[in-house]
Order: sequence, then C-alpha cells, then structure tokens
Amino acid sequence: MKLTLSRQKIVEALSVVCKAITKNSLPVLQYVNLGFNENILILRATNLDLTIIKTIRPENLPELLEPNQSKLLPGSVVLALLSKSAEDKVTFCWEKQDNGDAVRLQFGSHKSQIKNIPPVEDFPLVPEVKAESFSVSGLDLERLLSLALPFASTETPQSAFNGVSLKLSGNQISVISTDRHRLASIKLNLERAGREPNEGLNACCVIPKGPLKTVLSIIGDDKVDVSLDDQFISFMGSDWRAFIRLIQDSYPDTEGIVPLNYQLKAECDRDSLMGALKLCSHVAAGESSVELHFGERFSVDNQGIFGEAFQPFEGQIVEGENLPEKSLDAIRINWQYLHDIARQIPSRYIILETEGYAKPVKIYGKTQPANWNETYILMPVRRDDIEQASQEAQNSEEEQAIVSEQGDQPGEPVDVNSTEIQETEPICGECALFGTPQCESEVEHEGSQTCEAFRPNFEAIPSEGQEAFQEKEEMAEVPS
Repeated sequence: MKLTLSRQKIVEALSVVCKAITKNSLPVLQYVNLGFNENILILRATNLDLTIIKTIRPENLPELLEPNQSKLLPGSVVLALLSKSAEDKVTFCWEKQDNGDAVRLQFGSHKSQIKNIPPVEDFPLVPEVKAESFSVSGLDLERLLSLALPFASTETPQSAFNGVSLKLSGNQISVISTDRHRLASIKLNLERAGREPNEGLNACCVIPKGPLKTVLSIIGDDKVDVSLDDQFISFMGSDWRAFIRLIQDSYPDTEGIVPLNYQLKAECDRDSLMGALKLCSHVAAGESSVELHFGERFSVDNQGIFGEAFQPFEGQIVEGENLPEKSLDAIRINWQYLHDIARQIPSRYIILETEGYAKPVKIYGKTQPANWNETYILMPVRRDDIEQASQEAQNSEEEQAIVSEQGDQPGEPVDVNSTEIQETEPICGECALFGTPQCESEVEHEGSQTCEAFRPNFEAIPSEGQEAFQEKEEMAEVPS
C-alpha cells in the first residue's frame, strides 16, 4: 500500500496518538495502526489501559488499497523523523518481506526503510463502550477534571485513591479525588436540552490518574461526548476519541469527611495568604507544616526544629469566635497543600471553616462561577507527631554533644544516664591532662595563682587520668 499525506497533518496526528505509547509494553504496542473507513484515515495507538484514535482526511486515496486493510507504523520513530523536516509531503509505502512487513518513507531528498514490522493481526482491537452518553463542553470538562486531578494519590497505583471518582446524577456531574490528606469535590450542573433532571443518567466510575492526565492534554474547546460502562469510559471529540480502562475498586464514601458544622468561619485574601505561606516555607526549610492563627491578627507561624518564621496576612472572622485556648488559637496544616488549594480557587477571597484544632478545614471561594461548586477539605497535622519528631531530634543532638565531649569512638553507644558521666567533677589546670603523667605543668592543684586564673576553664579529667591524679595527691600527703 502506498500513501501520500501532508507532513503537517500526519505529524499532528502522530503527536496525539503517540501519547498512548509506553516504553514498557508489548512490542506490537510500540506501533500505530493506520486504516481507512469511508475515505478517512484512522490512526490508533494503545497501551491496553489507554487507547487514542485520531482521524485525518487525506487529499488522495491510497494506491493498491484492499478492503478493510490496515497497516502498522512505528509511530515514535516516524514522528521523530518528520518533526525535523520542513517538506510539505511525505510518502509511505508498505512492502511484504520474508521476516515481516517493511515500510519505506520518502520526503524531499530523504529516504529510509523500517523493517521487521509485526503482523497487523497482533494489534489489539478497539474497545466497545455500550452505554448511553452525555455531552459537555470541552472547556468545562477539562476544568472539571483538572481541578480534581492533582489531589489523587500516587502512592497506591492499584487502588481507587489513585483515580478520580466521576458521578453523574440527574443534571449534575461531580468528581471527587483524595490522597487521604486533602480532598477536592467539584460539581457542575449540566444543561441538557429536552432532558428532565429526573430523567438524567445515573452512573459512577473511577478513572485512573495517569491516563486521565493524558486525555486532558488533547481535549479542545469543542463539545465532548462521554460514554461509560463497567469497563471503559470514552471521550469523543470532533476528530479524536480516547478510551480509558476504569479502576474496578469502589471509591470510598467521602461524605462523612466534609464538615457540616463549624466553630469558626474566616475570610482571607487569597494572594496575601499564598504569599505568607511561601515566605514562611523559605525560612523554615524542611518543615512542611505551619500554623494558621485566627486571633486579633491573622498570621502564618512556623516554629520548628529548623527555624522560625512569622508572617501576617489579610483576613477577618466572619462567623464564630476565636478558637479556644485549649485549641491554641491556631490550626496546623501542610503549607504546600494549602498553597495548592488556594492557587486553584479563582476567587480573590477564600473562606475557611473549621470546628477547631485537629479538625478538618473546609475551603472554598467566596464567589464561584455559575453552575459550579468547588469545595476542598484539608486535614490538619497532628501536634503529637510534630512534638515527637522535635523531641527525637533534640535527644539526638544531646547524644552527639556528649560523644564529642567525652571523646568516645564513633559508633560506640553513649548512655546519657551514666553515673560516670554525671559524677565526673571538673578540676582546674592548664590543660585537660593536668594531674596525669602526660601533663608537663608543675602547678599545684590548690593555693596556686595560676590555678585560680584557669578556674573559669574547668574541664573534666579523662577517665584514664583520674587514677594518676589521685596517686599524686596521696604522695603529697605522705611526710618525707
């Protein structure tokens, strides 16, 4: 089969479908499937979890085309070759050989041949999604999923937490994602022509984070048709389509995490809060948690083992009183998580609601776009964990200081409760070896001016010098 295409069109199509190609997959999955259907060229690539299809209308039909014929093309290799060319046209010619098919490429003065192409029969079939679909604007769909995607977990790839929960109920579509430390709940009211709210679809699924991120990169401004069943969810645009294999685990019920009541409701300036969080993070390097103070003055405070930082920000209490003293009038949270949440909220002012210290914080914008409801939940950092880490670091520093003073060998354990260390009495002298055979000083221990002069520089006698010092004192007491 011989095919001549616009270089720009084939490069754009390969750039889209090659997003589904992964390095650690079967050899046949490194190729792109090219086929024709009603004079439309169809390019398909898959890694079994994600399948992307892109269509092109060629200017000329391929020569020697057989019915339902398709060919494989090494997509990444061809894309790398054509991306460096400035020619307008590129010609592909497939030939049968003893050890498999081969494809010849020609554009301008360049000619190349790629051999050992696997049989096209080994390429997986396109998934079929047999379910009712709904339509949504590409911009709305991209925003809906993009807001929730960063909050999905990356620690447990096979669990539901590594995906985004999508639920369709009536004329409302909602997505939820969480990594157990923070949660995003985004809702969008859909307007469906000729469909009553009670007659809408009722479906739910869990979309894996990795493939969903890839699909979001190809969604445009046009309308997108979404279909889903028990195995796959499909997104279809004007000239592309993507299939994602769903996570089969059920998404946990997160309704109980969202606080229904609050003791304090505060309104904060978004930019001022983000600036305060960023400044404190630079000073106290290594500390991931900060305290938000809601008193007479709103501030971000960080007092950790690596440093201290304090920065006020603009805010006011809308409802409720200041948190009681037993709650330390503050909430300790992860500064990076709060900064990421504030950055996603388009409103200038954000609202924080909480029941007190060690309670979840509900965060949302004071003003929200029409038909949108964006709510974020941030779990606090437990003070017990912070105090324990600080105490362990302090104990470690004390042990290292004792090792340095006593001259212990590296790696030898030091007992901080040892009576030998605690009961060692300092004496005066010109050096730490005073009173030992190694000391060259002849200064007497008592009644000496030199002894008094060195009294501020007391040091402990090494254990090996104590016996020699005692023998010297006993000899001085024996009458001549």
